[in-house]
Parts: sequence; C-alpha cells; structure tokens
Amino acid sequence: MKSNHQTIPFAKVFIGENERKYLQEVLDSGWLTTAGKAMELEQRFAETVGAKYACAVNSCTAALHLGIDALGIQLGDKVFVPSMTFTASAEVIRYMQGDPVFLDTEYGTNLITPAILEEAIARNPDVRYLVIVHYGGQAAQMEEIMAICKTHNIKILEDAAHAFPARRNGKMVGSFGEVTCFSFYANKTITTGEGGMLVTDDEQLYKRVKTMRLHGINRDIWDRFTAKVPSWEYDVVEAVTNTTCPM
Repeated sequence: MKSNHQTIPFAKVFIGENERKYLQEVLDSGWLTTAGKAMELEQRFAETVGAKYACAVNSCTAALHLGIDALGIQLGDKVFVPSMTFTASAEVIRYMQGDPVFLDTEYGTNLITPAILEEAIARNPDVRYLVIVHYGGQAAQMEEIMAICKTHNIKILEDAAHAFPARRNGKMVGSFGEVTCFSFYANKTITTGEGGMLVTDDEQLYKRVKTMRLHGINRDIWDRFTAKVPSWEYDVVEAVTNTTCPM
C-alpha cells in the first residue's frame, strides 16, 4: 500500500549562480580557512548592522562563548537568560562555570520585556549579566532594557541568532549593546552552511574575541602567510579550553 506521507525539509537553501561563482572563487584560491572572503564578510556585515567590529566564527554558539568570556563571566557569576530559547544561550554560561537564572518570557512574543527584567532584578539583586534573545525575528525593547541594565550595572550579551536583519525604531539589531551574536546556520535568513558572527563597538572586547577565537594565538593564519613577518613568528598569549575558530 502506497503511503501519502510527505517529508517536509528542515530547511531548503536556494543556491544561485552568484553563490556558485563565489564558492568556486574560494576553491580556486586554495584558501579554505579564514582568509580574504571571511574578512570581507566581517567588514560588510559590521557595516550592515551598524557595528564597528565583527568576528566570524564557526557557529553562533562559538560567538556566544567568546562573548561570555569577553564580558568577564566567571565561576559562580549569575546570568539572566530567557527560558524560551535554544540550549546554547544557557550552555555557554556553564562553559565559564557561571549560573543561569532563567526568566519567563512575554506570552505571544517569547521575549524578555523591561517589566520582566525589573521584576527579576528585584528578586535577584546580585545578578550582573543578561543574555537577551531576539526571538523569532523580533527585536527586544533594547532602549528600555539597556537603560535598566545601566542603572543596575548589568552587562548585556545579545543572542541574535534569529534576528538578522531585525530592526527596532529604525536601528538594526547589532547596533544596540556591548556584544551581539548572529547565526549563519542552514535555516537562518543568510547562511554560510555553518557559521556565526560576533559584533561589537568595543575595541578592547574585539581584540580579546579575535585572540580567543584562535586558541589564544596573536596572529591568524591569513596574517601569518601574507605579512612580511615570518609565518612561524607568533605567540600564544592566552589559554583557552574550547575550539572557537571560524570555518
């Protein structure tokens, strides 16, 4: 007996002639790691979202991990995180041995609102970090949330895996807070197959992320093989425990 069951794909990516041409350019270049095309993507992505700096990595999870590290979350630090999100939003907090404090989200939007955040701070006055998730293409109320966090000395990491190119009051997600992380997974609005991006306006934070994404090495592979300085001349300046390199 023939079944009428139809399989619906998880994601169906359209690959046009431009994509095929650019892929071929990469293959023909001989550079299959982080090189000129990745750097061009970083520059153009930062310009698009309105951030000063962008770092490409192998996933949004890696971007979140780097962001958590750069913000200084350590053993025992408590971090607000929404209960309605993908596991990575809370998982990366545990990477740094921090403690997630889960918050309910608004019915209908699945977002943390200013009212929810203020109530959570009243119950947990010792929390100094917030992972805010822009859920389902919706931008959270960042102006109000940032004002609350400034009052209470809370640092913000934005999980924007769902939120390119979401806007709020004319500003694009990625141009609001200290650190914003995007996903380029196969089912997202733009994809690199796998991949992610961290954006920030903070130069020191950017330098930390750029070093830590490459095992604490102070020169990436593109720089080592294109600069006049010998390729073998580099230093491991930080210790890391997880691989967060770009594709």
